[in-house]
Amino acid sequence: MADEPTPSTLGLRGQQVLVGMSYGLTNAEIAGLLGLSPHTVHTHISRLMRTLQCHERAHAVRLGFERGFLTMGDPLPRARRQT
Repeated sequence: MADEPTPSTLGLRGQQVLVGMSYGLTNAEIAGLLGLSPHTVHTHISRLMRTLQCHERAHAVRLGFERGFLTMGDPLPRARRQT
C-alpha cells in the first residue's frame, strides 16, 4: 500500500484548490481566485483525486478534513498580485 499523502505531497496549489473545493466552488471560480485557467484547476483536481484515491469532489474534501489537509474556517485562497 502506498504511503499516506501529506500536505507537501499535494503541493501549495493542490492545497489551495482543495480549499476552494471545500467551499463548493466550481473550477472556474477557483481559477478566478487563484489567477489560473479552469483547465489548470481541472489538472490540479485530477492529481488530487489520484493522490487521495477518490473519484468525487465531496469525498476528496472529506478526506482532506480527515487527514488534516483542511480545517474548518480555512480562508479562501487569494491570487498573487501580478506586477
